[in-house]
Amino acid sequence: MERRQYPRVDLVHPAIVSFSGGQQFDCTILNYSQGGLYIQCKGKGLWREGCCAHKSAESLDRIQIKIDTSSNGFHPFSVGAKVAFLSRSGFGVSFLMDEPELLSYLTSIKKQRETPTGQTGGSPDIPSLPAHKLIRTLQRGASLTRDYFSNKFPAFLTRVERDLQSASEAVADSEAERELLDALHAIQRHHESLSQGFLKQLERAFETLKSVPDSAVVHSPAEQSDEMALVARDDFDEWIEVVRVSRMADVDLAAEGVQLERGLACLLRQRINPETNPLSPYFVLWTMKTQLEQLGVGLMAKRIVYEAIRFALIDEFSGLFAEWIGLIKATGIETQSCNPESDSPPPGEVRKQASVGKRQRRTLFGRLSSMVGRQKQTIAGARPAQDAPRVGQQEVMQLLDRIPYSHYLSLGEQIRNHVAQGWGPEVVIEPEVLGRVEATEKLFASIEEDRVIGPAMLDLVHRLRLPFLKQALENPQVIDDPAHPSRRLLDVIGELSLYSGMLAQGRPGAEKIDAQFREIGEAALKGDILETPQLHQRIQSLLDERRQAFEGNRDLAVRSCREDAAQLEAQRSVRRLLEGKFGNQSISNLLDRLLINGWAELLVQTLTTQGEDSNAWRVYLRMLDVLSKLFVDGKELPAIEPAVAEDIVLVLHKGFSIYPVFQEKAAELIQQIEHALNGDTAVQQQLSQSSEQMDEIYLDSLLPESRDQMARSDRQGEHDLWLNQVYQMELDDWLTEHRQKGQARLMNLAWKSSDGEWLVFVDGSGVKSLETNAVRLGQGLQQGLYALLEDKELPLVERAVRSALEKSFEQLRQESDQDRLTGLMNRRALMRELKSLLQLARDEGSHHSLILLDLDKFRIANEVCGIEGGDHLLQKVSGIFRTYLSGDAQLARTGDNEFTILLPQSTVEKGFQVAETQRRAIENFKFSWNGHSINITASLGIVVIDDTSGSPEELMAEAGYACSLAKSEGQNCSRVYQASRRKIERHRELTRSVPLIEEALEGDRLQLYCQLISPLFLAEGEQDHYEILLRIKDENGDPQNPVSFIKAAEEFNRIRSVDRWVVNSFFDWYEKYAERVDRVGLFSVNLSGQSLSDANFMGFVKDRLMAASCPLDRIGFEITETALVKDIEAANRVIDEIKQTGCKFLLDDFGSGYSSFSYLKELKVDYVKIDGVFVKDLLDDESSRAMVKGITEIAQMMGKKVIAEYVESEALMIALQNLQVDFAQGYAVGRPAPLNSLIELGY
Repeated sequence: MERRQYPRVDLVHPAIVSFSGGQQFDCTILNYSQGGLYIQCKGKGLWREGCCAHKSAESLDRIQIKIDTSSNGFHPFSVGAKVAFLSRSGFGVSFLMDEPELLSYLTSIKKQRETPTGQTGGSPDIPSLPAHKLIRTLQRGASLTRDYFSNKFPAFLTRVERDLQSASEAVADSEAERELLDALHAIQRHHESLSQGFLKQLERAFETLKSVPDSAVVHSPAEQSDEMALVARDDFDEWIEVVRVSRMADVDLAAEGVQLERGLACLLRQRINPETNPLSPYFVLWTMKTQLEQLGVGLMAKRIVYEAIRFALIDEFSGLFAEWIGLIKATGIETQSCNPESDSPPPGEVRKQASVGKRQRRTLFGRLSSMVGRQKQTIAGARPAQDAPRVGQQEVMQLLDRIPYSHYLSLGEQIRNHVAQGWGPEVVIEPEVLGRVEATEKLFASIEEDRVIGPAMLDLVHRLRLPFLKQALENPQVIDDPAHPSRRLLDVIGELSLYSGMLAQGRPGAEKIDAQFREIGEAALKGDILETPQLHQRIQSLLDERRQAFEGNRDLAVRSCREDAAQLEAQRSVRRLLEGKFGNQSISNLLDRLLINGWAELLVQTLTTQGEDSNAWRVYLRMLDVLSKLFVDGKELPAIEPAVAEDIVLVLHKGFSIYPVFQEKAAELIQQIEHALNGDTAVQQQLSQSSEQMDEIYLDSLLPESRDQMARSDRQGEHDLWLNQVYQMELDDWLTEHRQKGQARLMNLAWKSSDGEWLVFVDGSGVKSLETNAVRLGQGLQQGLYALLEDKELPLVERAVRSALEKSFEQLRQESDQDRLTGLMNRRALMRELKSLLQLARDEGSHHSLILLDLDKFRIANEVCGIEGGDHLLQKVSGIFRTYLSGDAQLARTGDNEFTILLPQSTVEKGFQVAETQRRAIENFKFSWNGHSINITASLGIVVIDDTSGSPEELMAEAGYACSLAKSEGQNCSRVYQASRRKIERHRELTRSVPLIEEALEGDRLQLYCQLISPLFLAEGEQDHYEILLRIKDENGDPQNPVSFIKAAEEFNRIRSVDRWVVNSFFDWYEKYAERVDRVGLFSVNLSGQSLSDANFMGFVKDRLMAASCPLDRIGFEITETALVKDIEAANRVIDEIKQTGCKFLLDDFGSGYSSFSYLKELKVDYVKIDGVFVKDLLDDESSRAMVKGITEIAQMMGKKVIAEYVESEALMIALQNLQVDFAQGYAVGRPAPLNSLIELGY
């Protein structure tokens, strides 16, 4: 059937196209008709960013086309149109209304340009070829082409059959397996008609080329043939897949392909593009598409066939192209120099069109606005109508001038209220404007929640919202430019907050500063003063004043700490010295009184102030030795010369005068010593008597602060995370202390002892606020009394944006796990929890239960009550399930009328009991809706989860089987899946796997494969990456998916050996071929959790790296989120050690596990791979799209690259580009292939 209602007229004319009011593109009209235009947008990726990036019907149904006619004396045209179809080189549009004036203009321009021969393009110096020579040349070329495909077709069919068979064995989905097998059988049965139909369609294409146009109206073959009609919008995914494969083929054939296309265009004297060139990879693939459709082959199978075409038919096109080029040259046309109008890009440009060129740098404000908008859209689930009346930036700015200050209502709320009151409830705010408003609100809410913002600053920050929003509406860059006055003002307020936290609590100067804050805030509300120098000068002066006061007080506190530390160390030194001289000995009455009355403290003071090299220290210390030898219990005092006695007395007088704390007692003691030295035997005997034992108790009493604290090795919780966190604290770190009534104060670490055991903090004024030891501080951190202030080095605004993104991401993550109708977990979240419970059963041998509940005859309820009533029923029964479940049970809605319950630590008997309780509760429930009363029942299946259980998918299937059994036995009952056979088979399977593991490791049964990870923005200079994969050969030597092999290796603790084989084999290969694959940016090698946590294995990896001769900065190790979060600190230590060699780390499957912003922030990985469960649903599921966007935004903000897995269509690639994802991996990018194939590709 002819799709064209009106004849097309070729005409080249510039135009400007915009899609949905967005970015404008420079384009070219290639032909026109009464109904519309055919347009091509030249330039790198412009057409994709416009037309194909707007795949929704709303975007394609309303575009604007501007045509500048000033040079021809006409008024410029601006017409509305909608996209009617898409082609590889452009798109067709139909007018929204009749455009007679535009058609008149185009026709007049056409007549002006017409030549006698009716040429529409090309080089005028190319000689016209006689018709019989042209036809003969085309016939010879067609014969060459027919022979080429006839010879290649048998090998192509063999490859197709093999690939379809392998794919059907690899998929887990039974429906997908059936689709692939049906396609295989259809191709096997009809292979003859498939090949003949394909060749006949090519022949018709060459017949069309023989018809040399003899008028100005030129119809391309694609326009004349229904079989080769341009791609309609309904075929978008199919068209995208054909484009993807043809583009990869174009890369390999770029030079020859462009030369041939140029030659054909010069030969035929008409425009040739991939849709009209029977020899283009695109044309060949699209021709095969039409033949496959006649056999009923679906898109999944077609993708495999297209890949086979590329490798079996197109890969050797260069020889066929060379023969064609020879035929064209024989006619006198030089294919290298002729210059027709052609749509093909020059060599080297083909692959660049596979990706958008360069991204614009994502701004902080843009990230925040995007995330907030996405979050609200996800929650709301709907967008305003495209044709709803709207107000824009100018109207909102005018509203802001009239909105009064309110501490309670949000600005967004007030703006919406004013819009509704002034223009009507149906009027909406432009999304971009609303996004900036909501982003500003989110930013300021995050600032106000920041722990540095104390009560004294809250009112000031709140008053700055309105003037700041005005700035943001006019210039979104206000957030991103750290030097912008408004951004700088907020950052300075953040700095000031650190030093002003105690001002409102009665400190000197508090009232004055509070008054200044109020004055600044009130001035801000009166007008736009954010950029006035006076305001910034006042805030900066206040900051300088407070910082100076803080630093002065802190210096005093630090000096005091150092003196105290020196004093303490001196006490400990004196104690050790006394222990060395008199430890566990009885000392004389004289020595005891001497030490107690101040001589011990004199020694401490002298050591502190003068040091151990001073003369005073030596003299005072020697006095202890002299007196202890003179006054010995039971011995007479030896004869002493008067001069010596006089010196002793003088030293004692001097010492006690320097430390005169016990002056009277010291004087009495000196007098008695003097009498004894002068011969008073009674006093001598009294002073010589033994008095005290110098033991620990005595020394504790003498020097109470000298006792050593417990050594770390004796401390409970030596390896505790919290205590380690204390030891890792550095000077100038800030700590938040949570106080009563929700109050908090900031404290700065001003000093800590050399051993890290004693820490001193000051408050925001620099005054000492906390002295504690490491153990008590660690306990406080654990109990939540204290919290470290993270990201203290970041300015306030950036810290606030990060915090806002974190909260948005966490909320999106929770929403992505939630069923919107019932509020229960959805299937995705349930499968994650089931996987976790299954792992627990295998690790600990525990037992759990899984219950699958299906409402009986739910379809009848839908028919009687309608969809709304059915939804209400589901909400009601969800409430019943919750009521009858204990706190540790987990409930999810996993299907339309299907619910699943997980019971941790549950026997099968308990599981059955819970199932029966739920069944009876549903049975007793009477549902009423709009006068209809319906009795509801449920059928339930129970399966036990233990260490013999299979995968989560198998458990769900077993529960489903038990539920089906309950339905078949009359419904309204519960049945338990009998797992005895499963246990036996699983045990046998695992037991059989043990020798296979050893055989595979020792023999030649393992093989390395690789899969391409392609950059989505080639112009940014990123190179292709490859993930290293493992395959195990079957008995025929054919590589198979290793999933079962890996599971068995993990089960029997042999996965480290498998990982060791992979590492060794890859390094052996890479060291051999590094120079031949130097264009690969990164190879990523998978490591299991067991290997990562094994110090011996990681030591082996490090040794292998240190001995390697290949570039280590192109090697990465891929580890799963589950393996990392078990012990983040230990994982980071391993990552740090390996990264010192230059290697990278990739975090796999992020998003569906225990993902959180904090994990992502703590893990020192370079790349984040988004779990494929979100990527593959991205086009259809809004929450999946929001999760991909959220992970991308946050990971990139942290300096990590993002990779999307499971990218299986070009439509997904385009969507990921729009979401700014860095790399894509999946069948749309490249299928797994043997590692050695990289050598053949010439990387």
